[in-house]
Amino acid sequence: MQVIIGEQILQYENTRQGVTSLLKDIESIQLEHSLIFNHATIDGVDIYNNIEEYLIANSSDITSVTIHLLSKERLEKEIIQSVYEYVTRSISEIEKLSNDMYRGTSPEVWGRFGQLVEGIQWLGQTGSFIGADHSLFLFEREMEELEEALEQQDNVLLGDIMRYEIIPHFEEIAKHLSDFADKEGARNDIN
Repeated sequence: MQVIIGEQILQYENTRQGVTSLLKDIESIQLEHSLIFNHATIDGVDIYNNIEEYLIANSSDITSVTIHLLSKERLEKEIIQSVYEYVTRSISEIEKLSNDMYRGTSPEVWGRFGQLVEGIQWLGQTGSFIGADHSLFLFEREMEELEEALEQQDNVLLGDIMRYEIIPHFEEIAKHLSDFADKEGARNDIN
């Protein structure tokens, strides 16, 4: 298999031993250049997790692999970009979800609500990585209030929490990331 890592084009056998050698070389390059593994593109498929398992399971069929390594600074900028895009895109969706909660629920509405909760949890995890104020990314109070509203089966309260607490919190994160990007000189990456 042909493997591209940065400027290097390398060849490895399509065997378990070839995969082991490739993984050692990736680790060596990461350490030597202080880089972080982002993902691999294997025969056109982006793999973000369990690369070793994927390579071993498919080693006999793989023809090309591109390893994407990033500096911590570049990864941080990409995460900031992703978070910014997520929160700005989500605001209108949360507003729609809030309106739907006022009207009554359905399996589709509950599915979107679950996605919102997952997104809020992702923000909390992601906030700890980027160099911004981590507390801004925590929604502990809002999550407790959502839990209470769920226990009371109060859909109006759920809608209110989304509209009057979660949306402003998302807007605050978007503003903070926009300001943070201005300070870090990454403004063009965000907008």
